[in-house]
Amino acid sequence: MDAKEPFSIQAAETLKTNYFGLRKVCSKLYPLLKPHARVVHVSSSSGHLSLIPSETLRNRFFKSKSYRRRIR
Repeated sequence: MDAKEPFSIQAAETLKTNYFGLRKVCSKLYPLLKPHARVVHVSSSSGHLSLIPSETLRNRFFKSKSYRRRIR
């Protein structure tokens, strides 16, 4: 069934859950890990930055420190 909320609301909720939610969990989890512990984040290809239609928004995510750390 298609969502009835406007796209902007759907996008905001998706970002709140998938991006900011993950950051919040990580900020609480990482201090509890032992030195040299590893964390693996799994996502689908539908979360790829190239799929964000707005170049401005795409650049905002790409330029964030957390994203740059991940792609090194």
